[in-house]
Amino acid sequence: MKQEAEIQQETDIFQKAIDLAKENQRLAQEREQAEEQLKRANRQNELILSSAGEGIYGLDLEGNTTFTNPAAEKMLGYTEEELLGKPQHALIHHSKPDGSPYPREDCHIYAAFKDGKVHRESEEVFWRKDGTCFPVEYVSTPIIENAKLIGAVVTFTDITERKNLEKKLWSNEQRFRAISESSPVGIFQIDGDDFYIYFNTRWQVITKRTMKDSLGHKWWEIIHPGDKELVFEYWAKCEKGKETFSLDCRILRPDGEVVRCQIKASFFYDDYGKTTIGTIEEISARR
Repeated sequence: MKQEAEIQQETDIFQKAIDLAKENQRLAQEREQAEEQLKRANRQNELILSSAGEGIYGLDLEGNTTFTNPAAEKMLGYTEEELLGKPQHALIHHSKPDGSPYPREDCHIYAAFKDGKVHRESEEVFWRKDGTCFPVEYVSTPIIENAKLIGAVVTFTDITERKNLEKKLWSNEQRFRAISESSPVGIFQIDGDDFYIYFNTRWQVITKRTMKDSLGHKWWEIIHPGDKELVFEYWAKCEKGKETFSLDCRILRPDGEVVRCQIKASFFYDDYGKTTIGTIEEISARR
């Protein structure tokens, strides 16, 4: 018969085997859970990349494309197969807006590989497969893994509409200034805080104030002290009712000369707040 010591030893070995099997089962379950979580995370990342309206692509340290999302492929006119593993700069960032060569060593996207910093740019273009280009705003962010720089991810947006709007706004502003400078009356513009932000040459002639004297000053500083109460009262009433302000009053020139003028103003409101555009005309001789 087996000795009690042998029986106990066999029992201990059997128990250890059971414990080891349980541990292996637990580790296997944890691994399955981890793999499932990783799959879910990957699926979520794929959904984010697929649904993102911005173009997104990754680069390795050689500047070769490691991944792209559908938005990037659509904007660039390339398929995923045509982009993966290819040098990004040579494909879509090889030239400047005027068509002149854009050296890779000057590229802000590649700068993220050199200094490990985020780089933003909104005055460059990307080139499509068909040879056309479009203005972009992009952010190049370095990818760091285990304290080591391994590449970059680039997010970009087609800003063609924004650039076209900027051109229209600039054109309208130039047209406004041309009309304003040819006006026989003074024209001024003030912001929502009552500061001058623009006035034409005729305004400077009437008030005898220069741009240096007036920009950053309140519009009512030119009003004669004896008329300020009346002007303020009527101005507030017109502004509240969104009516056109029109009033004859005295203004005070820097040299102390008092001049009677007619001031008119209209109030405009948009997403950026209130702006006021007005005119001033000297009427001393008329009166």
